[in-house]
Amino acid sequence: MRELRLQGPELARLRCSPGAHVTVSVPDEAVTVRRVYSVWDSDPVAALRLRIALHDGGGPGCAWVLAARPGDEVTLEPPRSKITIDPRAAYNLFVGDETGAVPLLAMHAAAGMFVASRAPHRHLA
Repeated sequence: MRELRLQGPELARLRCSPGAHVTVSVPDEAVTVRRVYSVWDSDPVAALRLRIALHDGGGPGCAWVLAARPGDEVTLEPPRSKITIDPRAAYNLFVGDETGAVPLLAMHAAAGMFVASRAPHRHLA
């Protein structure tokens, strides 16, 4: 797993909900390919943190992640969220395999913030 922090003034306009993903343009020999990565978190100071699983056998995404250095420029598409949490929900159930770890854990953390903002709340044992 590798974490990348993306920052820059252009990111300030992007809105990320917990569990969002972004499509990043990465180099692959003489062409550019698109890879989708989950957003670990974002902040209003124009930064996104991506957590990216490294796979055996590599590929253009893994090569890009391993070669990334501070100051490198990156092109990404606006964040998307197919699955979101409902802050009004009394309970949330998160189920997935290792490929869903980053978005599910991001939503789990956000759900905890929503629960903490409601009173009273209950926890399943």
